[in-house]
Amino acid sequence: MSQLSGEIAKEFSGAALGDPRRQARLLILAQRMSSKPDASFPKALSPAELEGAYRFFANPQVTPEAILAPHVRETLARMRQDPVTLVVHDSSTLSFNSDGSRDGLAPISEYRQQFSVHCSLAVRADGSRRPQGVLVATEHVPIGKRQGQFHNRWAEHVRSVAALGVSPQSVGSTSWIARRTTTSSSSSWQAWAAALWCACSTIASSPS
Repeated sequence: MSQLSGEIAKEFSGAALGDPRRQARLLILAQRMSSKPDASFPKALSPAELEGAYRFFANPQVTPEAILAPHVRETLARMRQDPVTLVVHDSSTLSFNSDGSRDGLAPISEYRQQFSVHCSLAVRADGSRRPQGVLVATEHVPIGKRQGQFHNRWAEHVRSVAALGVSPQSVGSTSWIARRTTTSSSSSWQAWAAALWCACSTIASSPS
């Protein structure tokens, strides 16, 4: 096993998915997406792996929270090595070509649906801006800005980070726009990209 594969395995070990076979599937997906974090699942996976991924994400025991939990554990461990960590918050819109209607997604046309993901990412505050990992990721539909939605989700994530046991004195919250992170080749960068990508895919996996 390569060093990266070993680190990715550690990053996702212990996910509460109800079956060791699902844990094994998660590790395969994480390793594949960690090596190609900018690729879609069809481009990153073999046909057999892609079919397995669809079954995996459609399983009701597979949730974004279950996938992220061990990654959050490892992120918190990395944060404890630094006196102060930045937590940057941002929302991203994920769009999908519709092959039938999918539960929980907002239609934007006859052929496309989407949802928004709000992410809180721990970043080193030593000037390197190296990502430490995802702390919180939540999905939101509809994705509009009315009624203070973006403001509310930002405040909710600040509270969620505090609920993880992170000391207010050890973190500083800011927006993604204010602090850009560097796309390094470190395993923590690849791990959080894989975690968020896998977690988001569980949301859009079940056609109605």
